[in-house]
Parts: sequence; structure tokens; C-alpha cells
Amino acid sequence: MKKMFSIFILSASLSFSPVISAMSISDLACGAILCLSGESDGDGCGPYLDKYYSIVKKKSWGRYCSGCTKAARKIFLSNCEYVGDAEIEAANNKHGSSKYKPPAP
Repeated sequence: MKKMFSIFILSASLSFSPVISAMSISDLACGAILCLSGESDGDGCGPYLDKYYSIVKKKSWGRYCSGCTKAARKIFLSNCEYVGDAEIEAANNKHGSSKYKPPAP
């Protein structure tokens, strides 16, 4: 009975959470790679690119650090186990140090 109650509570709490939080980090990383590489048509790229561009690193005095941001974004993209290092490097080299998310076409 206790196990059944725990499962009910877990499923109820998940049903009220936002969709983005239900996605795994791997799903977000793979989606970001598809969107950044142009493999996706752009529709539905919002959550993936929002996550990617939300990764921003600053220096100790608060100034934007492009190299630190690029490295942190590469770590995020490496959570996708379905693509190789070359694809991750290509996507991150093109977009990794951008301070702002580019406007939608």
C-alpha cells in the first residue's frame, strides 16, 4: 500500500510540472545540436536553444567570459550520446561564444 501511494504521489507531481522539466538533459542537448546545426527547421527549437543560450559564464568581476561560456556549453552538448565529438565541436565552434541568442528567422 505504501509503495502504491508513493507511485501515485510521484505521478501526480510529474503531471503538474512544466514540459521542459520533464525532458532529460540528454534530450535537451540532442535537440540543441539539431537546431544549432540546421538539421531542424526551426519550429520547436525554442526550448532547446533557450537552454543552450541560458548557459552564461562570467569572470569574477562580473564581465562576460566568452571562452568560459563556450566551454560550459560544450559540456552541456556532450550530454547527447547520439552524436560524435565532431558534430558537437562544429555546433559549439559556431555558436558557443555568442553572448545572445540570435533572433528567430
